Parts: sequence; structure tokens; C-alpha cells
Amino acid sequence: MILTQSFKRPTPGRRVKDAPTRVSHWLMAACFLIGYITSESERFRLLHVTVGYTLLGLLGFQLLYGLLGPRHARIAATWRKAASLPIWCRTTWQQLSRITTPTPINWHQGRLMVTPALTLLMLALVVPITLSGYLTFNEIGGSWGEDVFGEIHEFFGNAMLMSVLGHMAWLIVSSLFAGRNEIAPMLHGAMPGAGPDVVKHNHLWLAIALVLMVTAYIAWEWTQSPRGLIRLW
Repeated sequence: MILTQSFKRPTPGRRVKDAPTRVSHWLMAACFLIGYITSESERFRLLHVTVGYTLLGLLGFQLLYGLLGPRHARIAATWRKAASLPIWCRTTWQQLSRITTPTPINWHQGRLMVTPALTLLMLALVVPITLSGYLTFNEIGGSWGEDVFGEIHEFFGNAMLMSVLGHMAWLIVSSLFAGRNEIAPMLHGAMPGAGPDVVKHNHLWLAIALVLMVTAYIAWEWTQSPRGLIRLW
């Protein structure tokens, strides 16, 4: 089965994801997961807020790396692929409508556009989630604002959850279409097959620095609270 293949780096294999891209991806996933799990508990309220701020900081890193980082990580390339998806959908619909003279559909091209589109959607949702969360936590607008912004926060949180689940489902479907595990490269950075690396430098030092900064920030937030980020009583 494609999805039960080993997650170890294939040999031979081509590096297609560098360490900062992979680490920031999984850190954002962990922050959202922790934030969603702790969203209904007053005991974990400060932890929920902290991972929310961390998620926003990781978004900032993603944007900076996408603007100033190496070519393979540029957000402009992701945007171009995602922006072509509506055109592909319209063209595909027109082709499917031609019952008498059907034309071949480039499913591979469409598959390559969906993943960037879902990625940009999830990144975009981080802003309203954290902004509404900040307004709710700081009780901007009093009790009225807390209720309104709380509803908005919950709405975008659920929207993010649906996007994440859709992203995961799509990767499974895409793996079946492609005949290879397309989740594994986000773990070890490599794609099976001979050939030159798409990513020339792994930038492991930057990934380590990112982990240390996230750890330091969470530790600092923990020390700022008399009872830490988790209220045990």
C-alpha cells in the first residue's frame, strides 16, 4: 500500500523540502492541534492563548521565508499554482460538458494545484483566528465584544479544522493517484527517484534556531504566569 510505505528517506532520493519548511509546517500543525483541543477548557486557557500567538509567529516566519528564502520556498510560486486552479476547474468543466466530443483531462495538472491552494487557505485562516482570539481574550468591547469575537473565533477555528482535514484527505487521494506517498517528503524531505536535488541546501541550522525560538517563547510565557500555562486547581 502506498500510504504504508516507510517514512525513512528513500535511496536513491531527491531532496524536495528543506528543514525549515518541514519544521515550521509541523510546528504550526502542533500549535493548531493543541489550540483546538484546549479551546473549551478554562484550565488550559493560557496554554491555548500561547500556542495561538506562537501560531501567528510561525506564520510570520513562513511569510518571511517565502519572500526572502530560497527559490523553492518562495510563496510567489505557491500563489501562481493556486491561482491557476479556478481556470483549470473551468476548463475541466467545459471538457466534461462535451458529451459528444470529450477531450482528455489533465488530472495531474489539477492535482498539483489543489495542494498549494489548500496550503494558502490554511495560512490565510491563521490571521482571523489569532486576531479574534486576541480580541476575545482581552475582552475588547466588554461582554458584548467577548460574545461576538468569541463566535468569530470559533467559526474560523472550525474552518481551519475543516481545511486541515481536507488537506489530509487530499494528500491521501493524491498519493493514490500519484502512486507514491506524498506525505512522507514533509517528514524526511525527499522524494523517491534518481536525479538532482530540487533543494540544494537543507538549512538545518535555521530549523534548529526556529525550534529553539519557539521553545524559548513558550518557556518565557510559562514563567510570566504565577501558575504556569496550565491551571491544575
